[in-house]
Amino acid sequence: MRNYYFILFIIFLFACKSEENQSENQSIQANKESVVDSTFLCVPCKSVGKITSATSEADLVKWFGRENVITEKQQYDGGEYVLTTIFRGTTKELGITWQNEEKLIGVSTCSVDTSATQWELPLGIKPSTPLSKLVELNGKHFSFSGFGWDYGGGIMGFEGGKLAQYAQCYGITLVEDYEAYPKLNEQETGQVVGDIKVDSDNKVLEKLNVKVSKVSIFFNPPN
Repeated sequence: MRNYYFILFIIFLFACKSEENQSENQSIQANKESVVDSTFLCVPCKSVGKITSATSEADLVKWFGRENVITEKQQYDGGEYVLTTIFRGTTKELGITWQNEEKLIGVSTCSVDTSATQWELPLGIKPSTPLSKLVELNGKHFSFSGFGWDYGGGIMGFEGGKLAQYAQCYGITLVEDYEAYPKLNEQETGQVVGDIKVDSDNKVLEKLNVKVSKVSIFFNPPN
């Protein structure tokens, strides 16, 4: 009989230990998820989730895992820059540029260019937000750079509207429906394409289905 109770006691100890290990593993997993998913809130000039101006690439690797952090050079007209992407191809995807590209320290900007994003952007403005909605949120019309070149679609100013409060910390790039260009004549195309200023109330834009293509959070506002 003593052996019987002893065996029951051993089984009980193993069961408790197993439950403890399972609980510990769940806790570790929860902590890992909280590091990645703790918050997706973007605060212009201050933070994007855990990321601030003091963040380095090493921090990103520590937080999100080496497999989720990709750093590579990108080309643009006149030069190149270093871009780090976290969680590429997912709803968590975020593009990051650096103040110090050699050492990969000091975040300069964080950018979102997917409409199905988990990042919580000010006023809900995200890729796919239509131009008409931006005008509504701003309370008045504004201007942006003409399409068809490296800086095309970049909003130049909110003309004192409600969105002007974000002007130094929040960048919005617009994109047009390329397939709509056959609907425009040469004169109309000239009003919206090239290194020119385009007003959001230009009637030509109604034919182009203009919407937001990228949203950027600046940590060091551009001059």
